[in-house]
Amino acid sequence: KGDSSSVFKELEALGSQVINSENEWSATVSMGSTVSDSQGSGQVNVVTAKDSNVLTTGNRSIGILAQGVAGGGGKSGVSSAISNAAYVDSFDDSINHRVTLNVGAWHKDSGKGVESSANSATSTVSVVNEGNIETLGYAAPGLIAQEIAGGGGVANSGAVDVNSVINLGMNLEGQNYAGVVNVEQAYGSILTAGHHSIGILAQSISGGGGYATSGGIPVTPSTYSGTAFLRTTTAQLGVTENDQHAGVIHGPGGRVSVSLGGDDTSDISSNVATAGDWSFGVVAQSLGHGGGVAQTVVGANSTAYETFDVQLGAGIGHDDNGGGPVFLGASEDSVIYTQGYGSAGLVLQSVGAGGGIFTSNSSDYRGQDFADGTTNGYGYNYKDVVLGAGDQSLSGGDQKDISGAGGAIVADGVKGKITTEGMYAHGAVFQSIGGGGGIFGAGKADGDFTGEKVRVQLGGFTDASIEDGMEDISLSDVNFIIETSGDQAHGFITQSISNGGGIAMGENIDNHIANSQLGSNQKGTSDHNAADVSVELGADSSITTHGDQAHGVIVQSIGGGGGILSAATVTEQFAANTNQFVQTNTHGYSGDVSVTSSGSITVSGDGAVGIIAQSISGGGGIFGHLAGSWGDSGSSTGKGGTVTVINSSSGVIDALGSSSNGIGIFAQAVAANGSGGDTISVTNSGKIVVDMREGSAIVVDGGNSDNTVSGSLRAAGASTNNVVHNHGTIVGKTAVHYTGEAK
Repeated sequence: KGDSSSVFKELEALGSQVINSENEWSATVSMGSTVSDSQGSGQVNVVTAKDSNVLTTGNRSIGILAQGVAGGGGKSGVSSAISNAAYVDSFDDSINHRVTLNVGAWHKDSGKGVESSANSATSTVSVVNEGNIETLGYAAPGLIAQEIAGGGGVANSGAVDVNSVINLGMNLEGQNYAGVVNVEQAYGSILTAGHHSIGILAQSISGGGGYATSGGIPVTPSTYSGTAFLRTTTAQLGVTENDQHAGVIHGPGGRVSVSLGGDDTSDISSNVATAGDWSFGVVAQSLGHGGGVAQTVVGANSTAYETFDVQLGAGIGHDDNGGGPVFLGASEDSVIYTQGYGSAGLVLQSVGAGGGIFTSNSSDYRGQDFADGTTNGYGYNYKDVVLGAGDQSLSGGDQKDISGAGGAIVADGVKGKITTEGMYAHGAVFQSIGGGGGIFGAGKADGDFTGEKVRVQLGGFTDASIEDGMEDISLSDVNFIIETSGDQAHGFITQSISNGGGIAMGENIDNHIANSQLGSNQKGTSDHNAADVSVELGADSSITTHGDQAHGVIVQSIGGGGGILSAATVTEQFAANTNQFVQTNTHGYSGDVSVTSSGSITVSGDGAVGIIAQSISGGGGIFGHLAGSWGDSGSSTGKGGTVTVINSSSGVIDALGSSSNGIGIFAQAVAANGSGGDTISVTNSGKIVVDMREGSAIVVDGGNSDNTVSGSLRAAGASTNNVVHNHGTIVGKTAVHYTGEAK
């Protein structure tokens, strides 16, 4: 009741004694038990009524959290005003502020000789939402459903501009089997407004892990006027090295099922909408051997910048670490809408040997300073980010045995509308990956990406054989209506990749093949074989992209690691890699790839392709505007799988738009060192439209002398055995273009 201003001044003086250049701050949160009881988590059931409403307004305030965690854990958080020292005049950027989040059964002495085992294989977490959920804060997902064996759950740090260490996975011995997760939203809505706020996150994870975030977005700008200062994020999404042989550490992910929409007869729809950066609409993950989702932010309102030492994959393990099956049901009245940088609409992941999703919303992120020429254990440049299992500091002979295949992705007969707005905001992503990996993304729309480039590797380091453990992907009667607006925002992606990889996105990623890499490193001869992939797009399907390098459909089967690496946007025409073969001893064979389109595919940006179908042995994928294998001597050069692309009589592929260099179909079957793959067959009974100046209706790369193209008016091939027939309509300068030598 006295002079409030004098009280405030006293508090301000006291605060200045705490927040000053002489104080350091650190905190460690470890979630999980060091006791092995082999007990499961039990049953969790959550049901919301149609008239129910859930609203949260704070940062990291989840709408609904349903957890079944065996091995200890739950939800935890930590923060400190001291870490906000950049927001007072006395800040010294050399002072260390650090937070460590260990999300999984953890022992401070590296877990040697300590066991934590849990069997949740018969446990189920079930959530049925028919109400309305809305969150307004940063890192505030609408709904999280978790079934985790090996400890973990949700861990958050709200401290601003700190060094962060995030471990999503245990560091103990043990056998952990994850249970079942079912999420159903027949009606109702989920809306999130903040950055890093996923709509629905469904996870079944063995070996510990879950969901973790670090960083904050202050309302007021920093008062620090000095030069930009460094903050480092170290993260491992997977079981961590513990100096023990991997024979006692294993366990697969469980079954995950997500159902969206009702029976197509109701006028009430299922809606999921997000409005922030890296705020995916729906994510379903089955992960073997640790991982989950980790999201960070640095320098949101200061001069701090972030560097990475990030790995999506386990550092140790053995067999039986595969991802489980992931099921999707979606009816015509389901709607997913995202508006934000990197905010994909739908992501399904089955990953073995650790992994998941890591994203950063930092306005300035950079690569580490490797001016001393630091190399990994295989003699290549050391990487800031690795999507794959193993330890890049070790050579092949010193690697621990780590294996784990990708599981099944099942989404037959799915319908519904997916709309995204933002760079890298893909419509739908389906991934089955063995040997670790998933999705890495960094940046924001108005970011400053002028510093050292981030070196990324899509591929692991383990010699453990995956062989034939990968599950085939067969998607039939897919009738999504997908529309994306943003550069490199692809419509529909399906991947089967062995020995690590997935998708890496960021405008400051190093796009030089000598620094970043698509493919694994190994010194043994174990095979890492990908599975067959079949995608059938129904007559009611419609996929539309608006943006440069925004492809309509991408289907990949890659042996030996790789996937899609997306750096800064370019407008060059999409093309095959024909002369850059730089990676030695990358082993793995691809499976068959089949794509049938009976609906419409429209791409309108420069460098965009309607359908990309790839079967690649010896590692590889898409590196910017180039496609193929970068494998060299000692890598797999034998035949992989066949590639079949059919544009049916009702199919329309339109790559005209505002682009002069669009491509209708790009079909590729190759192996390392420029070798051809198995047979390519392209059939057009519908309509393909490209620009008359520089466009190509069909591009065929690799394969062999039995390649056939049905739907072209002319072709140039290396072999007279290439057969061309026309049953449809093709408009463009180049009807068919062959690259490389048909063998």
